[in-house]
Amino acid sequence: MMSRYITGQTATRPSICIVTLGAIALAATAIASPVMAFNTERLGQRGSLMLEDIMPLIERSPQLKHEVTEAARKIGKKPNEVICDGMRFSRQWENLSAGRVAPYHCHFADDLWLKIRATVSITSASGKVFDEATREAKKNASRVRETNPNWKWTPRKTSPVQSFSDSLRSCLARRG
Repeated sequence: MMSRYITGQTATRPSICIVTLGAIALAATAIASPVMAFNTERLGQRGSLMLEDIMPLIERSPQLKHEVTEAARKIGKKPNEVICDGMRFSRQWENLSAGRVAPYHCHFADDLWLKIRATVSITSASGKVFDEATREAKKNASRVRETNPNWKWTPRKTSPVQSFSDSLRSCLARRG
């Protein structure tokens, strides 16, 4: 009955009640938990980190954890030896400055890259959800939560910021 109402077909009064109750339940869920995703691509900066730093996100998916563990094993590296980059909070973010968030790009081998995306929620200490990089968000945001990881393995980096990781790898190799 609900789909008949939603698609605009003739609905009976009970259908309207069901839809209304469903909408109320959905609204209550939205108020109780941060469901708005923050668009991290708008942070505009990327920063490096190690794979081990994003293991809490990776471990949210048993399949992703298995794939990452296998890929690292095959190339003979530990999570603290795989370089990644992620979106970076600038200094303007009083409590989150220099923190990294998805999407991440991890370089396992010359022809093996992993891109991980996630739903990112940013909240204040009091639980207020921020979905935009406003002045208030930059001042009060203090918690980041990443959920729902999805990923793609590729033979090359799928981002225009590849030169950043290349430069970082070069620098680390020189320090050797």
